[in-house]
Amino acid sequence: MSTKELLQYCLEKKGVFIDYTFGNDYITIKTKSAKSEKSRIFAEFYTLNGKEIFTFSTIS
Repeated sequence: MSTKELLQYCLEKKGVFIDYTFGNDYITIKTKSAKSEKSRIFAEFYTLNGKEIFTFSTIS
């Protein structure tokens, strides 16, 4: 799966949206909490030393 495909897969989830919390070159995928108006980081996509990096966080 390519990075673009993985990003698209994340964005298909309910309540998920893209944000640029740490700058234009650092894509942050957030999800809204059903219990409050706060959002939480679900995934991050960025480039580090020429390599595409992505991280995920569990949601409870």
